[in-house]
Amino acid sequence: MLLTALTIVAFAGCGGGDNTTTPADTGTLEAAATDAGDGEASPGPAPFPAFPLDFPIEHNFGGPTLVHPNIVAFVDPADDRAAAVTALLQSVGASDYWKSVTAEYGIEPFGTVTVSPYPTPLPASLTAAELQARVGALAYESYGGDGGVQADAATGPTAPNGFRTDTLYVVLIPFTTTVSDSPCTDVLGYHNSADATMYDSVPFAVVLPCTYKGYTNNQLATATMTHELVESVTDPFPYVAPAFLEVDDAHIAWAYQGYTELGDLCGDRFTTTIGGTPVYAETIWSNARASKGVFPCSPDIPGTAPPVFQALPQFKDTLRYSSSTKTKGIFVDLNATGFIDVHVTSLAPTGSLKLQAFDVANYIYHRPAELALSLDRTTAKNGDVVHLTIARDRIPPTGVEVYGSVFGIAATDPLSNRTYVTYGFVASKM
Repeated sequence: MLLTALTIVAFAGCGGGDNTTTPADTGTLEAAATDAGDGEASPGPAPFPAFPLDFPIEHNFGGPTLVHPNIVAFVDPADDRAAAVTALLQSVGASDYWKSVTAEYGIEPFGTVTVSPYPTPLPASLTAAELQARVGALAYESYGGDGGVQADAATGPTAPNGFRTDTLYVVLIPFTTTVSDSPCTDVLGYHNSADATMYDSVPFAVVLPCTYKGYTNNQLATATMTHELVESVTDPFPYVAPAFLEVDDAHIAWAYQGYTELGDLCGDRFTTTIGGTPVYAETIWSNARASKGVFPCSPDIPGTAPPVFQALPQFKDTLRYSSSTKTKGIFVDLNATGFIDVHVTSLAPTGSLKLQAFDVANYIYHRPAELALSLDRTTAKNGDVVHLTIARDRIPPTGVEVYGSVFGIAATDPLSNRTYVTYGFVASKM
């Protein structure tokens, strides 16, 4: 998937890691006193958490996954990232990191890993569709011809619907090539599937030739690669046979501003040891952790204890989100106003949390705002109840598939400089 999804700590990326960095975490945070203002607060110090945290659960749509994939990768040997990416591919599948981020989704270590030079150099520029076709051709050649594909399909690695689940193709795009409709300002990598023949569709992952302030080329490439590898094996055919593609219906508003695959929902980059070598990797969403109401990103980053806090809008209504999905939210008719409570909660002491409510259509998609949002206070702490006023001024334009409007509430801890965002849905009764 293209890198335009959310993370719970810094929103703006998908696929191979986002292009927004998350500041370093601090370990122990001291509680900071907060003036209760007009909000409601507990008469004494609230327990941690004062209210249960509420995280999405990544939904499995039933498509195939790559349980024990072979890896076939193509690189340009002149690319200064090729050696680091090759070393990562050859060792990550058997690592503790890989087990920690994929085992709960039924994924096992890699089978064989083959890294080869591109048989034909890539052009100076190509589109994502042209790259997709090239990957299909590379897969076709790696099978040894059409007969090999049919023989493989007959013996099992291809699902009955023609989706090959035995091999993941990986391409590291060199700096001498530009994917014209996937600029680094939007994406760092992505994954998809390609037709190798009329019989088979194969999954592939792409790491683009991007740079980013604060990261070496190798750090950015390996972090993006870990992100794309996880999403490629847990959702290898996202557009045609999705597996772990999107969050549950109750939290579907979280998906409105971008993709919500397992790599998109987290995004912390950190140094870990894979194959005896320090490597930059990304944290990945854990349904197991999320369901327990604890920090939902895995693995734990050594030497850090990220604070976990949320400003949770309280919904009582069930709304029609789209033609096929219902979700929780608040009914507000056009040109009317609604009111909801927002519960502020944290697992441990934080600073005085700064709150901001925003209209997703305006803030993320730069369309005219559909909602006017007002919090009765903009700072809060664990246990506080803040009040949100929602005025609905506009409906989504023609062509938008959802039946209402989405807002977000960002809570920022100035001590750790971390931000967590929750989302809500507003619509008319139907």
